[in-house]
Amino acid sequence: MVSSAPFYPYSSRIFFFVLAIGLLTACQNHVHYEYHDVPKKSWDKSFPMEYLVVLENTGDEKFSLKIGFSYIAFIDREDLAVVLKTTAPSGKVSQKRYAIPIKDADGEHLGDVAGDYGDIEYELESGISFAESGDYLFQIIQDMPPQSVGGITRVGLILDASRAK
Repeated sequence: MVSSAPFYPYSSRIFFFVLAIGLLTACQNHVHYEYHDVPKKSWDKSFPMEYLVVLENTGDEKFSLKIGFSYIAFIDREDLAVVLKTTAPSGKVSQKRYAIPIKDADGEHLGDVAGDYGDIEYELESGISFAESGDYLFQIIQDMPPQSVGGITRVGLILDASRAK
């Protein structure tokens, strides 16, 4: 039996394309998502990664702050110590030190590894708020004993709006 319905070869493709885009954008709650390349794949203490984030009228909104790394998978570190320095629009500066785990106690990577490269995003804090509107400067500074840590290829800052307020 042959169908008498008209055949539209592109209609199903368009429908699935629109559906896929809709699902992908609905799952994203990024307020800021930015990565910087590390020169020569060696992150020096004197080279902080800087991210300018504009926040307006945040009110009681809560956020999740994450840091991301891309690295060469044969890196010999289990964690990476960083200092996050935040400068508010008023000029008030705060800073906090974090140890970001890269591998577990068995030496297994905690992030996604494909071939020779790995990626990890780690939540530093959740449920945070920003009292001021304006430009916030976030600086991520490598804080490991050697002056330079090899094998880090990119460093990112991710600020997500929390789903529960």
